[in-house]
Parts: sequence; C-alpha cells; structure tokens
Amino acid sequence: MPVRACTTLALSLLLLIGCGSGGEAEGTDEDQLAEGTPTSAAVVAPGTLSTDRGESWISFDPSGQIAVFGRHNDGWGEHQVFVSRRTADGWSGPTLAPFSGTYDDRGARLTADGGVLFYSSNRPREGQGEQALDHFDIWLTQLLPDGWGRPRPLPAPLNTLANEIHPSVAVDGTIYFASDRDGGLGRSDLYAATPGPTGYAVESLGPAVNTERSEPDVFVDPHQRFLVFARTDDPEGYGGDDLWLSLRTEDGWSTPRNLGPEVNSSDYEYGPSLSADGRTLFFTSHRDGDADLFEIDAERVGIPVYDND
Repeated sequence: MPVRACTTLALSLLLLIGCGSGGEAEGTDEDQLAEGTPTSAAVVAPGTLSTDRGESWISFDPSGQIAVFGRHNDGWGEHQVFVSRRTADGWSGPTLAPFSGTYDDRGARLTADGGVLFYSSNRPREGQGEQALDHFDIWLTQLLPDGWGRPRPLPAPLNTLANEIHPSVAVDGTIYFASDRDGGLGRSDLYAATPGPTGYAVESLGPAVNTERSEPDVFVDPHQRFLVFARTDDPEGYGGDDLWLSLRTEDGWSTPRNLGPEVNSSDYEYGPSLSADGRTLFFTSHRDGDADLFEIDAERVGIPVYDND
C-alpha cells in the first residue's frame, strides 16, 4: 500500500510525544452537489467495505484513494483497523493494518493531511507487559515512506487512567476526544487538548456540548468551525446514539442541533467524518442490525461546506 511522507502537522504532533520512527460557507443548492455524493443515506461500498462483519469509523486520505476503518465482533468487541485502496474496479479487499489485531483498536481517524492515524486502544505501553489494559488510551501511528510507523501513546494529561477514546484532530494539532475521567458532567464528556511548548492543555468543551448523558464520540472540522458528535439517549433524539452538530461562535459552541432522521435512527449512529472537500458526511449506523458505513451529502443535513480550505 502506498504511504505518505511525514508532513508538517505530523511532525508537530510527534514532537509533543518524542518523534522517532476559510472561505465563506456556501448556500445549499443541489446543483452544487459533488459528483457521486448521495442525497440520502447510502451504504458505503456494500459487500466490500460494508459487510455483515460490523464496520465503523471510516476516514480517508486527502486523495480519497485510501480508506481506513474498523471492524468488530458481534458483541461490539475485538475492534481491529483495516485499510482498503480504491482501484479502477472499486475498493480493494480490506487488509488488517499491521499494527492492529492483538488489542482492541477502535475509532481510527486520519488527520486532514493523511499523515497520521489517531485511534483509541487498550494496548499496554512498553514495559507494561502484554496484558490488555482495563481502559482505553489515545494512540497515533505515522505514515512513513516505507510503511506504518510504530504506535505511540499520547502523554498525560491527555491520557489518564480513565478511558480516552475516539480522537479527531484539527489542522493546528488540537485533539478533540471523549473521556469518562473525573469531573465531567455525564458518563462521557468531550474535551479538547491544545498543543503547547511543554505538552497538551486539556479543557472540557463545557455545558453547551456536554450533558448529564454521554457524549462518546466527536469529529471536529479541521479548522474547528464546527463539531459533529454523538450523544446517547437524548429525549429530543431518535434513540440510541444520535449525531448532533454544534457551530463555533464568538460566544463558544452553539446549542447542538440533531442531524435529523436522514442520519439518525432508533438505533446507534456514531463515527462521523467528512470527505476532504467537506461535502460528504460518513458515519456508522446499526439501523439494519449490523454496524455498517453510510454516507450522505453534508449540506443536505445542515453541515456547512466551505470554499478555500
């Protein structure tokens, strides 16, 4: 599989842990839809990427030619990271990423430049033996000219002895993630970890986004103009985990808006990500019984699309 060289974003992120191996929003207009973007929720590559094995959390490199996503067992365990490449005949049969398959690796998302893959894992750190941990930390794996780099955990105070899961990274290196650490408003809250000269400063996204329920997953627009995130069992939702949208304003994050019935169902929706041009929303849904990967036109469900990113 071809890989990308280390980028500026990759280097800045790795330096924090020790490096080793816009324009104006466009109006909604169906004439502006990107070619091939579905206007209603459609399964992504049925039979190849979406199967009866349970798929979740898909993201793509900037070219749209490499897809990274997860698979899990019937009990929503044993998560593994898979990679597929677009060919002239469609998507290739997915292959297990070489760093995955031993521990529970989930919520994998590529950075906007495609240079680094972030994910959550219960794998032990060096010197901790081989036993899986009783919690999840956030890890990264760099894409190098000769393949995948060695997995590396993020430092404290981003990672703790609580669960840190499902990261999404802005172009300035700020990492958005969910955690059930002490001091939150609910079972799981959303946080932002801002890089600085001596490490990360971690801050809750606050009561505009977090509630007494659970916010277990988040995708941040690369320029931090909005969030798409999951919230569990909100009485104003459709049931299970729903996807919600919050915009950044001068006063902070706006009151979230449910993305509606074209995205959400009475079952679980999570794992949001966007195509490189921001026009297609990808997400995971259990609406058909098994977890599958879905896509839909982002503007159709109210997600802003910007020029000149």
